[in-house]
Amino acid sequence: MRLIRATFPSDKYQLLVSKVGPLKRSKIEHYIQRHPFLTYRALDSSALRNVYSQLQMDLDLTPAQVASLMKRSHKWTYRGNIRAICNYFKAIGMKREKVATIILKAPQILQYSASNIIETVEFFQGHNFAQEDIACMIMSRPLVLTHSINDKLKCTLEFFKNDLSMNEASWKRVIIRYPQVFSCKIEHLSLRAKYLEIACGLNNKLDVSWMISAFPPVLWLSEENLESKLSFLRDQFTFDKVELRDILVTYPQILGLSVEKNLTPKIEYLLDKENGGGLTTQELKDFVLYQPALLAYSLTSRIKPRVKKMNDSFIRLSYSPPSIMSLTDAKFDAWLQTQTSTWSIH
Repeated sequence: MRLIRATFPSDKYQLLVSKVGPLKRSKIEHYIQRHPFLTYRALDSSALRNVYSQLQMDLDLTPAQVASLMKRSHKWTYRGNIRAICNYFKAIGMKREKVATIILKAPQILQYSASNIIETVEFFQGHNFAQEDIACMIMSRPLVLTHSINDKLKCTLEFFKNDLSMNEASWKRVIIRYPQVFSCKIEHLSLRAKYLEIACGLNNKLDVSWMISAFPPVLWLSEENLESKLSFLRDQFTFDKVELRDILVTYPQILGLSVEKNLTPKIEYLLDKENGGGLTTQELKDFVLYQPALLAYSLTSRIKPRVKKMNDSFIRLSYSPPSIMSLTDAKFDAWLQTQTSTWSIH
């Protein structure tokens, strides 16, 4: 054994490890004893590539991208596993550039065995997810493939199906658009559903299911964040419990809007008597009750230009249809033309 150590210098040891992956010196010495000629040939052979050159060849990564991977991941599985994972992604319909994007986005995925990743994909296939939807999920959140099937994936699906009574189309839509939901603890999901029912004055499980289906981020936004929006809406519009519930069930996306950057500037403009919409507080409340999405439209590219056009035509916003901001530009211009033509006749 001493002779083997003496004839196997440290630099050669490091070279072999870089080519075939982490190996104990004792294991390499065992190989040398059994296959000395083959081992030394391997050290000088270009047939053995390290994991970085393997990725560069299989995915057309640039040297800069390879360097980025080297900085972000210092622990790699053996090269054969990496090739198996990359080939599997291609086998389920992903193009090479998409596979490269996944690896660059979450290189730690290559530390998992190919068999586990295949088993996870087959789990989604078994629940009738289309191949393109699975690919979309992996592109959006590669680490969705690293969750435990029994402890995470199954439990989350059961939460949607049993706790929220969502139909298949609804919970699939949530998962495909937001696969990060699997990162939430099941206990947190259950508590959040109960919080929404109480804080938003919802009537039943169906209301909660609808809110989450329409705007899944309510599951992971902090309670402080959500409570600030709820308090703002109550105070600004003096909504009662029923009105607030109707707003949130109709358009739960309103809870994703920033109070400072979205809600407040739009409300101030719509209430501005001189240079804005000129609505009264009650008129604005009626507008929002009819179409809560009013507060989601862009202030600079939709609300202000349309209000200005109406003001220039001597038409008050308060006399316009409550859905005026939801019209396409063509339909809005046609409506405005009709109003001005009618005004001219009279």
